[in-house]
Amino acid sequence: MRYLHVAVGIALFVLPILSLALGSGTFAWTMYSGSGEYWLDVRVKDESGKWHSVAPTGLAPSSATGSLLVGADHYRRGPSVALLRHHLDDLARYACVERHGVTAEVVLHERRDANATERVTNAHAECR
Repeated sequence: MRYLHVAVGIALFVLPILSLALGSGTFAWTMYSGSGEYWLDVRVKDESGKWHSVAPTGLAPSSATGSLLVGADHYRRGPSVALLRHHLDDLARYACVERHGVTAEVVLHERRDANATERVTNAHAECR
């Protein structure tokens, strides 16, 4: 029984603290810890070399992560998008394949509010 208490203590306290201190905070409970504004610029290049804008809503699956993409073609307020930022390369690869492109670029624009400095994160994917 003592080992169970130790395991629970590690799972509930040590793992989240280490996750925040050493990593991305994936194992830390950060719900409602903050929100901000963000928008996504998604572009796909076709075989002729022409770039096409892609609405993030069109890439949104019917899941919880899809809710981050819906309406993200302009600044929208939402929860922390650290998970989206972490998987931006995956989104670029998905956009490339989904839109039958040769290359895809995704740019995530984030800010705390309209007066804050913007943080920009880029991702690039080659489909071939």
